[in-house]
Amino acid sequence: MPGGLIIYGVTAAHGVHWIAPVFGMGMVGFGLSVGGSVTMAYIVDCYKDLAGEVVTTIILIRNIVGFAMTFAIQPWIDKAGLQNTFITVGCLSFAITIFAVFFIMMGKSIRMWTKYRYLNFKR
Repeated sequence: MPGGLIIYGVTAAHGVHWIAPVFGMGMVGFGLSVGGSVTMAYIVDCYKDLAGEVVTTIILIRNIVGFAMTFAIQPWIDKAGLQNTFITVGCLSFAITIFAVFFIMMGKSIRMWTKYRYLNFKR
């Protein structure tokens, strides 16, 4: 997704052939669909008894971000320009996405750390 955001912003700002920005947006669309699904699958697999709360929370966060971007992106583009805005958003997306590596490396120890809270929640 970060790469798709940057590809879209740079190619659209420089008037590159239409296929390049469309390719970037395709990467963004793939990243959006996979990101939420993988997150839900991971949490529901690890914390089965919290499935309802997790799905609700993820949908709420996704909708809040979508709402905020709808109102914030155009003034941001007007001030910083298309290229700079999407490079910044791509970098923010990369910073958020890098947490996946953290959870791959540290996931088991984090789950062990939260084990007792989770077991107390189930009662």
